[in-house]
Amino acid sequence: MAVLYIFNPEHDLALANGSPYFDAPRSAKQFAIDCCGLLSWLHNDETGMDGKMSYCCSMLKNNDISAMSISEVVPWGWNAALCHSLKKAGINNNIIPTALQISDIRTLSNRQTAIDALIYLKLKYDLDIALPKSVSCVDDVIAEAKFNDRVVYKMPWSGSGKGIRICGCNLKFNDIKWLQNVIDKQGSVICEKYNSVVCNFAIEFRADDDIEFVGYSLFDVNGVGYKSSRLMSDTAIESYLSQWIDVSTLQLYKCSIADYMSALLKGRYKGYFGVDMYVYFEDGEYKLNPMVEINLRMTMGLVANILRKRLLCTDNLKLIVHYDGRRGAALEHHLYMQKEYPLKYNTEGKISSGYLSLTQPNEHSHYNIYISDF
Repeated sequence: MAVLYIFNPEHDLALANGSPYFDAPRSAKQFAIDCCGLLSWLHNDETGMDGKMSYCCSMLKNNDISAMSISEVVPWGWNAALCHSLKKAGINNNIIPTALQISDIRTLSNRQTAIDALIYLKLKYDLDIALPKSVSCVDDVIAEAKFNDRVVYKMPWSGSGKGIRICGCNLKFNDIKWLQNVIDKQGSVICEKYNSVVCNFAIEFRADDDIEFVGYSLFDVNGVGYKSSRLMSDTAIESYLSQWIDVSTLQLYKCSIADYMSALLKGRYKGYFGVDMYVYFEDGEYKLNPMVEINLRMTMGLVANILRKRLLCTDNLKLIVHYDGRRGAALEHHLYMQKEYPLKYNTEGKISSGYLSLTQPNEHSHYNIYISDF
């Protein structure tokens, strides 16, 4: 029996669309094809890579895998389009979520879920924090903008920095057009006060019968999109965060979030999920936003945390997503990094420095995900 890993980074777009016939943009398909082997690194057993297959949705459409004995499907995230592709490829319906389950996962993935969780934390801990609002009328959005110098607008379904627009108090024509389009397609738009973010991080969990704490992840952004993760131990991340916030308070939030999500997800979702947070500076002090976003899927932060524990013996490496649109440039960069930054190991066989590609670029690749020194 084999495990089928599906790297579908277009997951958030598919959730937003909601249709089983969703067709991802070319850039998302390219990312998936180039990096489809990523998830295989996360499964730790004695068989190595045997019994594991890594696909993306484009590969499913071009292959009949009905004759293979697939015992489990482990995707980046579950959505209607993925289920449709799996069924067409001949995967047993018994290991695919039902349409009702997928609909429930989509509902839970709306940013309103994170707003409700933040309301819970605000009431429990008497937090001094401005709550995001879900608004379904552009006139109300314009009125909301006048209360703040800058506002972060978010699509209800989006992730990894996508579907976000930062605007001033005087909305321009293109801003209003974008907001109206979001409301027309997704029913509302999320309005959130802009904060001066100092550090982005997340708490990673796994939902099963109970909620299991997996670890922390510390990540860098490029504008509003994901750039890289720092491959640091949980202890090192707590120490790093302690320069701004009380870690004991963070641990209280972690327990409260686990309790809240346990009640919310029981019988509705099983798998990994991450809760994004950030430290920000306001009124002369550092503060914590303990509930920015909930991602009911795998995340790069989870990949970083798991690989740090499995492969590394240092806190001085990063997980990086690299893109180059020129033909052959990703392979050229990969070969250069391999030569200039050879892997070094400690006496226990764990990586101490150097470069390791997790996706093995070829002459057709534009993306590469790799581990390297800062």
